[in-house]
Amino acid sequence: MLKLSYPHFMKDQEMAPAMRLWHQHLASFDVERIKSAAMTVIDHHPTFAPTVGEFKKLVAASRIRPAGLALELAPICPGCRSTRNSQRHKDECGS
Repeated sequence: MLKLSYPHFMKDQEMAPAMRLWHQHLASFDVERIKSAAMTVIDHHPTFAPTVGEFKKLVAASRIRPAGLALELAPICPGCRSTRNSQRHKDECGS
């Protein structure tokens, strides 16, 4: 993920030692947390790839939702076709 996000990441360097280092530092974390941090890394480090320490902080701070847990929306009103807790529904349907 870092190699795709940051084209110059580990350029002209051997990958195996770096991969071992990252693995040692991230081995105690759940895979889903690491994936979650990987999805937000560019937001936190837009210019340069983070160090293993910076990425480790992102992983530790990542918040993941269990699979299948989605935000539940209020039911849709058939009259105004808005969610029942929206201001539009209250204005148009009065409830």
